[in-house]
This record gives sequence, structure tokens and C-alpha cells, in this order.
Amino acid sequence: MEIAAINANSDFFNRHPYLDIETHNETIYNKVQNTTAKRINFVRKQCARVANATEITLQQGFFPLILLEITLQLWGALQGLNVLMAPNK
Repeated sequence: MEIAAINANSDFFNRHPYLDIETHNETIYNKVQNTTAKRINFVRKQCARVANATEITLQQGFFPLILLEITLQLWGALQGLNVLMAPNK
């Protein structure tokens, strides 16, 4: 998304604050060393990162616009919302 904005001569990412969350996307392409079972830990870590960033963004009073590379990361975003909205936290 950021590359597309740059290519379109857009300064969107200069005008708006954003978090660039570290990913483990390289594990998807390295199937020789990382079988599906071995990648699940990376998926869990990535979802936790997205959840944490979502929670912090909401606590700071911002609305999180979440742009995800893979649909599975949506689980992390939803988890971050759930943590903040859970009763008796």
C-alpha cells in the first residue's frame, strides 16, 4: 500500500500517523524449512502484534484503519478490539 501511494505521488503516509508492524511473511515463502505446522507459531505471533497495535491505537483515541497483507491477520485485529471492549477487563 505504501509503495502504491509513493508510485501514485501521494503523500498519504507523510500526512497521517501509521504503525508499520513487523511481519513473518517470509515464512510463507520458505516452505522447505517451514511446514504448515511450524508456521503456526509465526501466525500466532503476528496476530498478537496486530492485536496489541489495535488495542494501543484505540487507547490513544485513534480509529485504527487496518490494512492487512493476509486475511488471517484480521483475527489479530479482532482480538485487539475484543480485549478493549471486554467487560470487567
